[in-house]
Amino acid sequence: MLLVWLLLGGKGWGRGGKRGAAGTEPHRVRIRVSDAGITADGALVTIDEAVAAARRTGAAEVFATGAARQGTVDDLYAGLRAAGIDVWRAGGSHA
Repeated sequence: MLLVWLLLGGKGWGRGGKRGAAGTEPHRVRIRVSDAGITADGALVTIDEAVAAARRTGAAEVFATGAARQGTVDDLYAGLRAAGIDVWRAGGSHA
């Protein structure tokens, strides 16, 4: 069994989990927070609109620039978590 697991790259049989069709990851809305505001998949949005966009996909990947206001980032994370959104930091770590 170990040999099979190693040959499959440690990913198991591909059953279960939250993968989409053909083994792809489900779409995550990409949210960027900077000193210029918040964008969701490239469109300028409010925190509520970013949460609504993430609610449609069920997951969000958040990137905050060094110039982002910390309060805005905190409010965004709080809104996403309150909505039950699966939140990831840009780069792949689970938030």
